[in-house]
Amino acid sequence: MMNWAIRKTNASERQMHKLPRILILAMLLLPMVISSAFAYGVDIDAEKPYTVLETYYTQMPEDLSVTLKYDRYPAPEHYVVLLNGTTNIRSKPGLDGKIIKKGQWNEKIAVIEKVEGRKWSSTSSSYWYRVYWKDINGMTRFGFITADLAVKREFQFDKMYTELLHLEQNVNGKRTGYIDNFRNVNGAPPLFEGQYSQDNYGIERYQGAPGYREPSTASAFRYIQDGRLVDILGETGNFYKVNVIDLREIFYIPKKYITERNSIKELKQTIVIDRRNQNEAVFEKIDGKWHMISFVYATTGAQDQYRYPTDLGDFMAIYTRDQFLYLDDETKELAGYAPYAIRFNGGAFIHGIPVNYTLVKRRIVLQPEVRDAEGNIITPAVTAVRIVDYKDPGMIEFSSNLGTVPRSHKCVRNYTSHAKFLYDWINIGEASVIVIE
Repeated sequence: MMNWAIRKTNASERQMHKLPRILILAMLLLPMVISSAFAYGVDIDAEKPYTVLETYYTQMPEDLSVTLKYDRYPAPEHYVVLLNGTTNIRSKPGLDGKIIKKGQWNEKIAVIEKVEGRKWSSTSSSYWYRVYWKDINGMTRFGFITADLAVKREFQFDKMYTELLHLEQNVNGKRTGYIDNFRNVNGAPPLFEGQYSQDNYGIERYQGAPGYREPSTASAFRYIQDGRLVDILGETGNFYKVNVIDLREIFYIPKKYITERNSIKELKQTIVIDRRNQNEAVFEKIDGKWHMISFVYATTGAQDQYRYPTDLGDFMAIYTRDQFLYLDDETKELAGYAPYAIRFNGGAFIHGIPVNYTLVKRRIVLQPEVRDAEGNIITPAVTAVRIVDYKDPGMIEFSSNLGTVPRSHKCVRNYTSHAKFLYDWINIGEASVIVIE
């Protein structure tokens, strides 16, 4: 039996209250669905003309409280994402079901079950998701979306909390540090096996550190990314012997690549990013107990010529910036900024929605024309269009792309108001960022 204490708090309220279970459910917009018969007054199928394959519900860890300090964008714990344009939601899991709603591209809809119904084409599957939503009158409605056109997602609260507790156990009371090689400031690590810029785990050499198996540069090594948290176990010559906490392995890392600046003595704040589900949750230690204070959709790094996946692991929250500037991928000219940024790994930040500057361009004379004494042009003028000013169109709060598929260059995008919430809340030296799959 769960004991899930939930409420919203403000600066003047800090006392937790145990709320009745039905009120808890209502406050979180149906976060738990134990039975399909619990439908908030809506008469649903008494005889299910389909086979239920999976039922989705959330069981929070017993010792984790939910105290929402940010709730601007409520999200269901289990949901589907529509990534194929407009999608029909039907009254039955098959084409014989009436179309009762149109799902939109990038929309996220709460899901209760995966069922086996009827194929909608000769090449389709027979799997459907049973979804639910509130209508304009506040009533809960149910329908079915083919699994071929929807992607199942969830908030992995239990896994997030487990990783948080493991990090806490390996940080509190320990001598901690983190890899410090942003932009190779402390030197490029050696090539892997003498010739490669990526190790066997797919980790890039750039902005990393060599983690040797023995206290010798002649021993085998792998790359450990910038920002990654370590427990310093001892020293051997020019090496620190460390436990790379999330890897649960011992390595010897040259001292120049590790810093204890603002090192965590007691972990009190953690942001957990779920790369697979494209969402995140935020945790805070209050009066000796962990509380989840927000959970939102997010977008992590993609992979192509210019973009990189967000690295997995346990990272230091290194510093904050009210904004950081970014360049155009091709021209390498200033392109825009991302607001309310927290750096945690290499060039990866948690931040709000990026803002592209409005570029003011003008044709300028690089070399004036040359004329002879009679006024004839000897050498024509050389001109070019150049950017002469950057105008800020203002911050952007929302993007429907959040929570869909990886899109960023390595960073983690948030609603701008949530990024501002984190920016104001975080205490460097007490905070970490965990990226899971």
